[in-house]
This record gives sequence, structure tokens and C-alpha cells, in this order.
Amino acid sequence: MKALTGVFIARERGLLPMATDVVVHASGHYADELLAPLREEHIVRADTAGALAKAVLAATDA
Repeated sequence: MKALTGVFIARERGLLPMATDVVVHASGHYADELLAPLREEHIVRADTAGALAKAVLAATDA
């Protein structure tokens, strides 16, 4: 999510043109000892592509 947040912010600020293709590759991982798990109230579950799109778009309107 941190990488996607950076992409959204860059687009909002005009640093990344809307027509630009962006590939976000997440190859790292975090253990609970390094980064506490998200609390349930901060989790949005999406089980379809439409639900994921809705969640992402809602987050950009926040």
C-alpha cells in the first residue's frame, strides 16, 4: 500500500501524468515483530476486482 500511496500522491501533485503506465511490484515482506498488523477497523476487504476498484477509488477521495 505504501507504494500505491506514493503513486496516487505523485498523480495528485502533477508529478506523474495520468497517461503514464505504472507498475508497482511488491517483493518485500514484513514480520509482525517489525511492523504491527493492521487493526481490523483499518482493513477494507475486497473479493472482486470491482470491490477492489471501489475501495481504491474511495481512498483517493478521502
